[in-house]
Parts: sequence; C-alpha cells; structure tokens
Amino acid sequence: MDHEVETQTPEGTPPSVRRLLVLGRPGSGKTAFLLGTALYLRERGIEVRYLKPVGFAFGGEGEDADAHLMGRVLGLSEPPTALAPLVIGVHAFAGDVEELARMVEEMLARVEALGRDARSAVLLADGPGRPYRLAAFGGDSLALGERLGAHLAYVVRPKDGDDALDEAVFILERGRERGLPWAGIVFSAVRPHEEAQIEEVYRPILVRKGIPVLGSVPYTPALSAPTARVFASVLGGKLYETGPLDRPVERVLVGAMTPERALAYFRRFSNVAVITGGDRTELAAAALEADLSLLILSGGIEPDVRVLVRAEEKGVPVLLVDEDTYTVARKVEEVSRVLDADDKEAVETAKRIVAQTLGRSLDALFGISSGDRS
Repeated sequence: MDHEVETQTPEGTPPSVRRLLVLGRPGSGKTAFLLGTALYLRERGIEVRYLKPVGFAFGGEGEDADAHLMGRVLGLSEPPTALAPLVIGVHAFAGDVEELARMVEEMLARVEALGRDARSAVLLADGPGRPYRLAAFGGDSLALGERLGAHLAYVVRPKDGDDALDEAVFILERGRERGLPWAGIVFSAVRPHEEAQIEEVYRPILVRKGIPVLGSVPYTPALSAPTARVFASVLGGKLYETGPLDRPVERVLVGAMTPERALAYFRRFSNVAVITGGDRTELAAAALEADLSLLILSGGIEPDVRVLVRAEEKGVPVLLVDEDTYTVARKVEEVSRVLDADDKEAVETAKRIVAQTLGRSLDALFGISSGDRS
C-alpha cells in the first residue's frame, strides 16, 4: 500500500493524530463521541472531515443516519451518500455477491484516497458497529484502518459487560500487529455504579496491556437512550399510539416466562421495552404494570382488546410486528439512539460533555496546545 502509517513513540504516546478510526458496538455512544469530538476540534480552529465507510440501514437502502447528522451539523459539502459510500443492512449478503464485492472494492478505494487527501485536516472515520462486518470481502474494520493509515479508538459501554472490553482489547491488539497505532479507549454512558468497575477492574487491565484510557463519559439519556419512536421506525409493523413515543428505552427485555415471574423481573428496571408474543395476553398485561416505554408484540397476532385498553390507561404505545420474538430481539440489538441535527439540545450536550470529560485527552491526541483551549 502507498499510504504512510504513523507509529507510536517508545513511551507509548502517539504523535499528533490526523486520521482516527473510531470503533464501538451499536449503542455504545460512538456517534455522540464523534459528534462531540468534531465540534470540540472545530472550536479550536482545526478543520474536520468525516467519513463512515460502511453505513447502515435496516433494509440496506437509503442514507445512513449518522452521515446525515454529521454532514448537517458540521456543514459539510458532501452529501450523505458520499460520507457513507457503502450502505448495508442486517443481512449484508442477501443480494448479488459479485455486486457486493465490487461495491466493497470501490468503497476501499475511496477510503484510501481520502486517507491520502485529508492530511491537512483531521479525518474522523466512523467504523461499523461490528468490527468484522464485511470481513468476507476484505472490508472489515482493520482493513479500513490500514487503508486510512489511522489510529484506532474504541468506545466501550460498561453496560455491555466484560465481553465488550475483551472485544475492544482483541481488536486493538490485532490492529497493532498490522501497524495500526492506538489512540485509546473511551468508556461511554457510564452510570455511577459502574465507575468502580472501570477504576478497579477495567483500567488496571488496560494499564497492563499498555492501552491508553482517554476518559469516561457519563450516561445521559439525551445521548444514549433511543426512544420508542426509533424502535417503531426501525421495526415497522402496526403501531397503536396508546402512549407517547418520545420516552427513552434504556433496556430491552424479552418476556418468555410465567406472568408472575415476569412481573417481578420487569419491575427491577425502568424505561424498558418488552418483547413478547401477541398471543401472550397475560404476559403483556404483566409488562404493562412495570415502568414500560414500549410494548412490542411479535408474531403478527392482534393483541387482546384488554391489553390495548390497559396500555392506554398506562400511557404505553404498543407495536405489533410480524416476525417471531427471536428475530425481533436480534433486530433491536442494532437499535441505538438516533441523534437528530435539529435536536439542538442533544448536539450541544454532546459537545459540552465531550469537552468536559475528554478535553485534555483530545488536546494531547490531536496536538492542541494549552493556548489553543478556549
């Protein structure tokens, strides 16, 4: 390859980063981190470019929502189709395999060209929600990093458990073996009870590995929790607006137990969405006695009228979908908070929280002197 990959100094501190590939699971807070970082850098007079090589849309068609957001907020001249040159869905291989292979090659060529051309600016590249996406076609996250000559950053949400940290360490180490230096790990959507886990368990692990920790971003519903409306938009189906759609969904539960056990389980959490079969009337009724943001009924079976009456009394929207419970549960794994460029409060929140919690780390990472700070 004809691009130049920067290396870390012997002390482990990377030089000023110009191309950053940010990875993280769906819902990890990656988009909020990228948005806040872009706005932080622009306020300090740094030109910022954005690219999401592998965009995502549930049907595999249309614009990528993150590319649309970043293009509008940053006032970029490129349309979303240029910022996210390849858009795939949950079933990426459903179409013509040869055509997909050609599209991946075109995307990689664009990524490599942009990696060369963007040296006068900071290029923030938004990696796919799963680092192995398109590995069968040579378009996985590490291949993207090589084409860009980028540093790797990983956004980890403690809520996703130890497995998420393992994934981040594994990918970062495989990246380093391929010449990709580390920028570090960001802990996102951190709740107060998770701070001890980070400091007492995760940080020592990363210190042993020599992986920098850029900082922790606290949990903020405006940035982290998708609304019931987002779930309805993503899943489709028939929506009974028996309650408001703007409530956050902070946890998704699957109802597959007795109503008595389910009620005790559901009541342990707040702002939840529950998925259960449309024929499980007693289980749906139990869910409606919890702090519910959305009731999702699978199997295409029309709900009992008593469920709809109780949902209206409790102010909970009900979504009826045709797929089975397992398929719906797999789909919602990819659902995350969709930040809207018109949501000025969310945009300002991302900018403010990143500046407050990660400002000094970003200064060191991108070579910003103290005199450049506002």
